[in-house]
Amino acid sequence: MDSKPSLVRGLDAWLRRTRFAALRDVVEKRPAEGTNLDALDGIRGVAVLIVVASHTDGLGLEGHGGAGVWLFFGLSAFLLTRPFAADPSRARRAASLR
Repeated sequence: MDSKPSLVRGLDAWLRRTRFAALRDVVEKRPAEGTNLDALDGIRGVAVLIVVASHTDGLGLEGHGGAGVWLFFGLSAFLLTRPFAADPSRARRAASLR
């Protein structure tokens, strides 16, 4: 039995069938190595929404987009560095840097 709520299962199924590749990527992309930290990906998504809301004057967040940018880039740096921290020799292999 799937532990996901029916709304999440339905959204997941819809995203997998959509003709828009960018939306399919939301559920189909997997990390090249290691495990995906879904919670941190979610926080990065919230950071993006903060930036968009600050630019569109939504939710009264005008002027607070910088916090979203810092959060997004900080988490991105952490997530991109994880494979190299786990195996420092990857930094010397050109194929890993792609």
